[in-house]
Amino acid sequence: MLYKPWLLKYEKEVDLGIKNLFEKAFKNQSDENDLLLVILNGHKDRALENNSIGLSPFVFGLGKEGHAEGTQYDFFHYFRKNALTSKEREEFLAYCKKEGIEGYELNVQLELLVYLKFWESDSILKQLYNLANNLLHGRPYDWFKDMRSTGRKHLMENQIINASKNRAPHFHNIVSTTYDRQIRNAVAHSQYFIMGDTIMLNNYDEEDGHLRHSLKISDWEVLLHKTILFYNSLIKYRHLYQEIYKEETRDKHFGKKVKIYSEDRNILKEEWIKLTDDGLQWIWYSNWAKDR
Repeated sequence: MLYKPWLLKYEKEVDLGIKNLFEKAFKNQSDENDLLLVILNGHKDRALENNSIGLSPFVFGLGKEGHAEGTQYDFFHYFRKNALTSKEREEFLAYCKKEGIEGYELNVQLELLVYLKFWESDSILKQLYNLANNLLHGRPYDWFKDMRSTGRKHLMENQIINASKNRAPHFHNIVSTTYDRQIRNAVAHSQYFIMGDTIMLNNYDEEDGHLRHSLKISDWEVLLHKTILFYNSLIKYRHLYQEIYKEETRDKHFGKKVKIYSEDRNILKEEWIKLTDDGLQWIWYSNWAKDR
């Protein structure tokens, strides 16, 4: 369940962390429009390589990853609406016991699935990777990141968590205390069971850094609430910075100049992107000009 008092309790802390990431990434980015590429999902579409009609493989927009996040958003939003209660945790559990409401363990399993889906999202992790590993450190936006071949452990622990430690400490605090690799893996491989008020974890492995034998459900629910708030703030700051970019380009004929880098971070070319006349979407300037 999502307890409204808990959401209010952790909201400021989590929002500060995501705000910290975006502010520092915006300040430190090597090119002033790299953050816009994070928001617009600039990527190399390998299906367009060596095509016969000369289309550039460098594109931006939802793509497969973005469409997948859109589908997940529907799932997350359904959960946010239907799992929310204004009651405190103890009050809600007492109410369920009194009314004979069952399904406590099933609700916990659904919550674990929400957690897994968030921390496995290609789109979300790619955004966090570019923000924390690249823009925070003044490195160019990565057009070539292929999430299908990216190991989650290295990505999360080194390129997101460790990469943000000194550059965005508030974000580092939130992501390092909200993401838990052992819990994610236990859910992904069904290596857990529920006994009373405890989640028992079957993947204890000291050598792999899996140090939990179990987790109280009340402690688990803190991670759940912070993850939901993490997602809310991620959406909030993507929208906020996109509006900043829109305002900056609204009266500029050519729009914004973005840099396309090679895999070894050399500039391949520069292109202009601009808002459509209705201000609702971004397109390549060259495509916009063809319709004039």
